[in-house]
Amino acid sequence: MTSKPFAVNITLLPAINPPDYVGYAKVIVEERVNIVETAGNNPGLVIEVFRQAPFKIYILHKYFLVQMLHPY
Repeated sequence: MTSKPFAVNITLLPAINPPDYVGYAKVIVEERVNIVETAGNNPGLVIEVFRQAPFKIYILHKYFLVQMLHPY
């Protein structure tokens, strides 16, 4: 894609029929994007995909309430 640093944002929204967030995460790994920002709901499932990547992925998760903080 580019030789410059590149980041992707995934906003995890609550929905009756949510998008395939895990599928998005797998594409991010396949394309070797190493900076990912997540926001919204619990990012646990996508973070697990990123942890299994064969390279380091820097993950930033935005919380809007301190009560939502979880150790990942």
